[in-house]
Amino acid sequence: MTTNNNKIKIMEDLKQHPLFNATAILTDPQLNTLRKRAFNHGDVIYQPGDTPEYVYLITQGSIKFEFTTSSGQEVFVEHVTKGFIVGELEILSGFSYQSIAIAKQATQLILIPKNTLLHFMQSHPDFSLKFSKQLATNFFLYQALSAERERSNLKTKIANSLMSLGLRFGLRTEKGISIKISHSELSDMINASRQRVNMQLKDWENSHILYCQYGEIIIKNMDALQQYTHVLTELINEQSLTPYT
Repeated sequence: MTTNNNKIKIMEDLKQHPLFNATAILTDPQLNTLRKRAFNHGDVIYQPGDTPEYVYLITQGSIKFEFTTSSGQEVFVEHVTKGFIVGELEILSGFSYQSIAIAKQATQLILIPKNTLLHFMQSHPDFSLKFSKQLATNFFLYQALSAERERSNLKTKIANSLMSLGLRFGLRTEKGISIKISHSELSDMINASRQRVNMQLKDWENSHILYCQYGEIIIKNMDALQQYTHVLTELINEQSLTPYT
């Protein structure tokens, strides 16, 4: 059961989220099913074998996703930050978790039970449409880029990955589109050596296309980076994709 103080905090967090607005407010019984939970750096949020029961709205911090190969190697997939909902694909599809979700830092989540989400989607068509569109966009981009990585050179792989992360999870700042990802995680993501990735990022820094600092890459010139992509260039032109936040 959600206490009054927690209910107020949850309502405030939901109102700040682009999928929730004045016409899409949860009822008291629905709010009572929601919970806030804090995770420390390195805490596991869910993993393969867990039963999907919630979708998770990130209100603070970030989550990274990894999966384990048949040889036992842990491979970084991607990460998401404040404002993003995770676990929705498993809830809507009925599939089990295929990756492990880990808090990258001190992270706070709102846990939305499966039944609450489904009932809310049924009663709020506008929310359901936005929610489904965002889910479909994320999944389509991930699938398209996964296939593209297999046949692209290093420069294109890096550009595609950064553009995809920027479009889906980037945060607009005065300096550009901020992506919370380390060089090591980016290297794992495209299965390339960190040294080669660092060299390419440094080259783009010198060209003022992006800027790197600890655990973060800021895209300063999206148009310049876009010239190195293939799949994303077509999608951006066709769908007018822009950063989510």
